[in-house]
Amino acid sequence: MVEVEVLWVSESYRGQGVASRLLAEIEDKAKVVGCQLAHLTTYSFQAPLFYQKQGYVICGEIDGFPDSIRMYMLKKQF
Repeated sequence: MVEVEVLWVSESYRGQGVASRLLAEIEDKAKVVGCQLAHLTTYSFQAPLFYQKQGYVICGEIDGFPDSIRMYMLKKQF
C-alpha cells in the first residue's frame, strides 16, 4: 500500500496535467514494488473531484468542520 501524503502543484502549473503526471508516477513506482492499493485524504475545498477523475473512490468521509468542510478518504486498487 502507498499513501499519498502531499501532492501540491503551484498555481502557475495547474491545468497543465502536472498533478496527473505526478500522481501517475507515484502509482507506477508503487506498483513496481508490489503495492496493490493507494490511499489519501483530501478536503472538500481541495481536490476530491481531481482524485476521483484519476480513478480513486471515496471510502470514508468526516463532516463537522467549520464552514461545512468535509474530509474525504479515498483509495485506488491497482
